[in-house]
Amino acid sequence: MADRTIAALLLVVVMQGCGSSGVESAPRCTPGATQRCLCSAGVAGVQSCAPVGSWTPCSCLSHHDDAGPGGDDGAARADDGSRADGSEPPDGAPACPVQCTLWGQRCEASNAYAICVPSAARPGCNAWATFPTSCSDKRTCAAGSCSGACRAGELMFVVDVSSSMLDAEKWKITRCTLLSFVGSKESTFKMGLRTFPHSSKDCQVPLPSEIKTYAKSVFDQRLDKPSASSRTPIAAALRGLVPKFGDPDEGQYVVLLTDGSETCDGGGTSAVLDEVRSLRAQSIKTIAIGIGSSANMTLLHTVAREGGTGKALEAADAASLRAALVQVATLVRDCAAPCFDRECGSSCPGACISGGLGVCNAFGNCSYYEPFECKGL
Repeated sequence: MADRTIAALLLVVVMQGCGSSGVESAPRCTPGATQRCLCSAGVAGVQSCAPVGSWTPCSCLSHHDDAGPGGDDGAARADDGSRADGSEPPDGAPACPVQCTLWGQRCEASNAYAICVPSAARPGCNAWATFPTSCSDKRTCAAGSCSGACRAGELMFVVDVSSSMLDAEKWKITRCTLLSFVGSKESTFKMGLRTFPHSSKDCQVPLPSEIKTYAKSVFDQRLDKPSASSRTPIAAALRGLVPKFGDPDEGQYVVLLTDGSETCDGGGTSAVLDEVRSLRAQSIKTIAIGIGSSANMTLLHTVAREGGTGKALEAADAASLRAALVQVATLVRDCAAPCFDRECGSSCPGACISGGLGVCNAFGNCSYYEPFECKGL
């Protein structure tokens, strides 16, 4: 799949005062390249790389009132849909012309993928945002859903490394369990990592890594030790992740792990939830995992609900964190069979997955990665 680079978008974009893509610093790029970005209204846009090697501002997509997903030209756009709260429009206000359920997703046989998002053009209505992309990997579109093979899931782990993670061996448990997960499944999933806060800048966050297979060394290096800072900028950590994902599909997730609550961006929940909803408007769901007894589970349950994954998961020890990650693998991979790395047709024992974080190797045996420092945990 393309790296969220959609050259066709340039044919239908119009400038509407959009914000930047949210990346902390302007990255160098190849002149002429394009990538997807998120506009201030939560609608998909596109930006191109200027001759000087820097990204131009995000250009918003035009809205089309009458066409459904896929439209005549197949280019990405948003189509006005149903009222978000199901109510009747006020007197004199036009009805929403197209019905769609907020955050619904569907593929189109004509190489298009659509997400139902809040309409920026008609407050109170929803809108179809349609992207010119097909189902990922070996999956095909049937009755609006991508099916036919296991999903090659994309996971961006957003991990709290604030100083409180040193309490009660939380850091060792988190680091070891994540390294085991990534090391065992690095050929199965594409994975990336962002930690927060920055090692010396409190409410700032470092740039995320690329989402790729065989990412174990990245996690090993970046999950070195907790920061000296006690701040937890959750909203900032969720911001600017969209360009790291491939084209939209059902298998894209952010996995947030924290032992605390938002202590930057005003200390409230609104900034966090704004970022979660922005991710979901780009087909990216959010899984929340609370580490230890100090995690704000009220916030994390809300993050999971708004992020499309139901309820947050709680991890009080190594066993419960391992069980939480097994649930993540099951959700993201979307296979009926328990062994995910052999296209759902393996004879590998189910306990390999249901009882641990292992995968089946080429001989049908359970293989499990465990760093030496983590043995016996």
